[in-house]
Amino acid sequence: MNPNNLQRIFDELKAKVADSEDFYVEEFDSSLPHRLGCTIDGHPIFFIECADETKQPNIKLSVFSVMFNRSCNVVDAQTGNHYVKKYTVIQLSSDDVDFQYYFLSVVYLVLKGLAARPDTTALNESLLTLISLFANDKRPSAESIRGLFAELVVIYLSSDVNYLLKSWHVTPQDKYDFNDGIDKVEVKSTKQGSRLHTFSMEQLLTTANSSLVVASIAMSQVGAGMNVYELAALIDERLSDINLSLKLHEIIAQTAGKHFEEVSKFRFDFGMSTESYALYDSIDIPKIQPAQLAPEIKNVHFSVDLAGIQQATSSSYTSKLISSLA
Repeated sequence: MNPNNLQRIFDELKAKVADSEDFYVEEFDSSLPHRLGCTIDGHPIFFIECADETKQPNIKLSVFSVMFNRSCNVVDAQTGNHYVKKYTVIQLSSDDVDFQYYFLSVVYLVLKGLAARPDTTALNESLLTLISLFANDKRPSAESIRGLFAELVVIYLSSDVNYLLKSWHVTPQDKYDFNDGIDKVEVKSTKQGSRLHTFSMEQLLTTANSSLVVASIAMSQVGAGMNVYELAALIDERLSDINLSLKLHEIIAQTAGKHFEEVSKFRFDFGMSTESYALYDSIDIPKIQPAQLAPEIKNVHFSVDLAGIQQATSSSYTSKLISSLA
């Protein structure tokens, strides 16, 4: 389903709620028995039909709550019929319209990854993903948001977004942004006019059977630009796997957490980012070799201006990862 259709259904339900005390719900996917509703406060609420009634502890967070196996009185928005049915209820508690739309899309991805009528245990496990998406309280830095946007630009421009997303942050501890187990891609962004980037000594070291390419992108924060969520939505349209879509949003949430509104205000010049995009082979980048340093020296970082270094061309590589880059 197109996320815009889900938003349209929610907006129609919100209009009905404004003129009635009844609790309207509507089907949002013909392959699923679940329903979407709108609270009297104008917040989205999902009604999930489960295959069993196994007891699960309810979840209460500042941004959303989950109540398992509740008897609900609802009205079908299409027919006007009233009925009572047991559902597991997922409700968002936010007045931010953009966040509401984002929430709708992510919950939909979670539901599409489950059986049509999931058992409550499976649903509960999947909702832990939602908790990780929306409960992270760590406030992101401007630098981390800029870096995230740059990585999304690389994915968006790729000729194989599915493969690139599979290779994106394989583990949280991975020192490279993209790693398919053989080759690596490191993304560097700068808000300056130059291509001055900082590296750790280990970042530019490769093995004989591995290639490492650095993607350099110049960034400019502008009032009418694009934010990470809008760019992620464009990438989502090109993904063929629900699980990859969910991974996309999970990784974004590792940076943004519950600070959706704050992160969404960071807007960048998308045209400038794509036009400045350039690749550099690590072999051509000046670096410090470990043999040059005393063994007691640790955590070495240095800056390199890539402006005068020959750019690489992705098509010249046999690597599936690197050749998929723009």
